[in-house]
Amino acid sequence: MNEDLPRNEDYDAALDEAIGEALEGQPRAAEWFQLKRALEKRRVLLQSELDITEDAALRDKLRAELAQADEHIAVLEEEAEITSFVEQTVRFASEVRRLQQG
Repeated sequence: MNEDLPRNEDYDAALDEAIGEALEGQPRAAEWFQLKRALEKRRVLLQSELDITEDAALRDKLRAELAQADEHIAVLEEEAEITSFVEQTVRFASEVRRLQQG
């Protein structure tokens, strides 16, 4: 087996298509991580607002929003990790096939 087998655009396109099929139209891991980072930035802003506000009702609302953001961040992290695993599995299987054929 030669690990230095060349890759071509057709192979990369087929691999990309196989990953898309395995994910059944769901976002890629990079997209999940990007969504998570965006929500983490939003969470920082909510925490900053909570730190400076003195209004009790607003503080309660912000605490609830922070709790919800924390839940969503955890879900996004889990989705990203699962999706990353699926993507890596497809890549591995594809590489094994490519090396066996090479």
